[in-house]
Amino acid sequence: VRIASLVVFLLFLFFPNLTFSNNTRPSPSPFASLRPSRQKPPYAKGQLIVKLKDGYDLSHLKALNRRFKATVGRKLFQGRTGPVPPALQRRLEQRQRRAPKGVTPVKLGNVYLLEVDKSEDIPALARTYEADPAVEYAEPNYIRHAYSLPNDTYIDPDQNGTYSQGAWGQNYEDMWGLKMVQAPEAWEAGGCNNNCKGEGTIVAVVDTGLDYTHPDIQGNIFVNPAEDINHNGRLDPTLSSQGGDFDGLDNDGNGEIDDISGYDFATYELDAEGTCLDRKPRDGDPKDTDGHGTHVSGTIAARANNSAGIAGVTPQAKILPVRSLDDCGEGVSSDLADGIM
Repeated sequence: VRIASLVVFLLFLFFPNLTFSNNTRPSPSPFASLRPSRQKPPYAKGQLIVKLKDGYDLSHLKALNRRFKATVGRKLFQGRTGPVPPALQRRLEQRQRRAPKGVTPVKLGNVYLLEVDKSEDIPALARTYEADPAVEYAEPNYIRHAYSLPNDTYIDPDQNGTYSQGAWGQNYEDMWGLKMVQAPEAWEAGGCNNNCKGEGTIVAVVDTGLDYTHPDIQGNIFVNPAEDINHNGRLDPTLSSQGGDFDGLDNDGNGEIDDISGYDFATYELDAEGTCLDRKPRDGDPKDTDGHGTHVSGTIAARANNSAGIAGVTPQAKILPVRSLDDCGEGVSSDLADGIM
């Protein structure tokens, strides 16, 4: 199973017009014109993902790496350090018991990101590496894109991120989704006295991040207490010396610095030409500048009964924003892999 099969994006099923706004027709994203074009390479230049077979290690790639002057960038799907909380351990064990009998879990070890010269023909290089008996598979570090609405007449003909309305004279848009799935009835169902609205549940959204300042998601964002330096229960992405949460330390010992509310794993951003292929460092600020991650997060956990915006399907769940897609809604496989882990 390749990396592409591991990444599942939440659908625009219920609220395709979500911007957490009281406006009927929200403004298009300022990055709408920068959506991926067919002219861009579908993978990162100078990078190759290689998975070794069981029983093999990097020493078996020495000859190939020397031939193509390849260096090991990093190991993907690297496990995080630190103890696993007992509650999480119990949940993982319960999920494992639900796995069908005879199914072998996918092993995520021995997957590496290799760096080569940007002039290399990456698809040809992948075929060369894949022919080696030590390699299970090799593939380019593909650029992934956030799902967007199709341009059909009755869906999103002007491609501004919102559904059309009024085609049959109706005076509403597509917020009928909650009614269709009978979410309010489920919230108040008789006998439901635990997790009826998502309370106690943390949902990690691997996407373009989250606009954590939006009023309709406030209170429903996961906060890591060990990294919340000013102890105000929210992410303040400024230096601790200025009253914020960023002190440059890994206070909880999990291998990530300043991960108060999720993390920004995206290593690309907009360059001067508007292309999302400019390298940048990772940090603890998962701020969403594209809008897609906020859209998905709101579909899941926008607050209910606050006289504003919309309501999510689980309006009391907590969102853990994981930014692995960049300002254009793009991201490479390696960044998505790190975000999942």
